Amino acid sequence: MKKLFLFLLLILSGRAYAQMEILESAAPKVTSVINLIQEGITPGIVEGATAKISQLQLSIEKGDVVLSYQLPVLEDDQFYEVMPQIKLDGKALIIAPDEYRGDLGRTVAPGSRRIIWLNPLERYVNLTGQLEVQLLVNIWGERQKPYDCSLGSPTFTAKQRLPYLVAAGVGVASVGVGQLFRKQKETTYDDYINADTKTASDPIYLDANSKNHTYLILTWTGTAILAADAVLYLIRQKRYKRNLNYYETYCKSGSTSFQPLIELPNGNQHRSGQLGFKMVIPISGQ
Repeated sequence: MKKLFLFLLLILSGRAYAQMEILESAAPKVTSVINLIQEGITPGIVEGATAKISQLQLSIEKGDVVLSYQLPVLEDDQFYEVMPQIKLDGKALIIAPDEYRGDLGRTVAPGSRRIIWLNPLERYVNLTGQLEVQLLVNIWGERQKPYDCSLGSPTFTAKQRLPYLVAAGVGVASVGVGQLFRKQKETTYDDYINADTKTASDPIYLDANSKNHTYLILTWTGTAILAADAVLYLIRQKRYKRNLNYYETYCKSGSTSFQPLIELPNGNQHRSGQLGFKMVIPISGQ
């Protein structure tokens, strides 16, 4: 059912197909010595097998040549495209698609698969020599883009920058108010030094100490706010520039352009030729 769904999706939805691309390719091959009339075939020598395509093996079943192979499970939105190429003694054999049966073409499902070359003896007196079967395998899917194009062009407007400016203002104000308390503390401390008696100086000292604590709290708090705001702003600015670059690279379609138009005289049409410009409008999905 999944294989049928993917096939119908590709055929009926040009847009969906246009969004698909080849994510990975491989072309392993297996070589055996064959004598089809005697149903003799040697164990195949496999070259280029990968984790994606394995267990390639040639065999003969009732006069048919069978290629067995193994494909691992893919992501839900991915599928295999498989096509064999066959050579005999180094010469490519032209085999019509209807001479094949089994698991080939697009939307091949993972697992243990087989491609059957039906009754080669209908075309050849005997199939004997070195038989080489190369399996062309493409993994199709929708490549994950680093930016969601449906969001449109990324922005970092004045309105979006406003919270950072407000935070910076709060930080500056906190540091500024802290400096006022520092000056008040220094004035109060001078009064404490100049007090005549201990009874008179103790309350002044407590007041100066309180202003000093307030100064330190406001200054450190304002400095922390400014530092955090600067870091967050730089991160946001860097993310904006990165996403804008992604958008320009992966999402932005071509723009309308003009190209020179030169046509030489051509029979009854444009007998004198044409010279000018033509407008080129890009079409989505192409």
